[in-house]
Amino acid sequence: MPSSMFKVFLVFVLLFLTVTVDAFPSFVSIQKKEKKKDVKKGKQKIVKLKANQNADTLNIGVLFDPATGTIKAVTDVKNQRKAIIPEKINGVKVLKIGEEAFSGQSFLEIILPKTLLQIDNRAFAYCRKLQRIYIPSSVNYIGNKAFYYCENLQDIVLSEHLEKISEYTFTGCAHLAQIILPISVQQIGQEAFAECDALKEINLPLNLNVLAEGAFKSCSQLETINFNDALKTIAPRLFEDCSHLKTVNLPKQLDTIYRNAFFSCKSLLSLRFPSSLKHIAANAFDECENLTSIKIDAEQPPTLEASWVKTPIQKIEVSIISIQKYQTSWSQYANLFVAYD
Repeated sequence: MPSSMFKVFLVFVLLFLTVTVDAFPSFVSIQKKEKKKDVKKGKQKIVKLKANQNADTLNIGVLFDPATGTIKAVTDVKNQRKAIIPEKINGVKVLKIGEEAFSGQSFLEIILPKTLLQIDNRAFAYCRKLQRIYIPSSVNYIGNKAFYYCENLQDIVLSEHLEKISEYTFTGCAHLAQIILPISVQQIGQEAFAECDALKEINLPLNLNVLAEGAFKSCSQLETINFNDALKTIAPRLFEDCSHLKTVNLPKQLDTIYRNAFFSCKSLLSLRFPSSLKHIAANAFDECENLTSIKIDAEQPPTLEASWVKTPIQKIEVSIISIQKYQTSWSQYANLFVAYD
């Protein structure tokens, strides 16, 4: 081979080797990245709950994330009536029920593990056949719409460490006839118990300080509500369309009754306003067609918004020392006032 051609050949070989070596690290890097992705995906696995874990969950598969202890979803449900979730899956504690994990499933009964801390948003939403669920005392958080439209839910025990019942948590639970609110509960969110048609009585816990808009609206069979004395406001639409509501013991520190609070409470016959009351908003008692008697302990007449009541009020009782103030401030009702000592 002529020397000139040999030199060209050597240059060609060197260039080839350089390109190959330069490319090799990129190939290794890509392989490593792909491997990392595979590992990351592998954290969440569909785990078949076996008979030795719990006989009742033999046909249930769960998508479980051991990194966070979260049940992400339930799969392979084959006409199972009852689900008992174990405290550990593959040696890892079950800490959370993830968003929509059981949503739309057909269980009649669910028992959650004592290790559980959190139930996320919509976790059991639209479980229309669910009748009973047991929530351990370890749970300190239940998310929005967690039991949204669980229409046949009849029996639920809430954790004694629960501080907040979130927005729409039990909306549409039409067969929930009784709910015991733990003393730990401080907040009840918007429409948390709306359309719970079977509820007849509510006793609000002593530590409750926030009761949001429409929390008990359209509870058509609700007859009695017992407030704690610390609440200062009745939120808008709180008992709207509670057509069977008869007995309301208002808080002793009540300051304001907001709009439509008792709208269309057609069975309400009488009310007693506490001495702390300062304001009644528009339509607060609109369409309470059987409300005929009101007794007011406040010495200073509360301010009224237009159309706060549209009922055939027959009697308004006020203290003898305040009757002149009421006749002046509430002049439209001057002929209805009756003095009491």
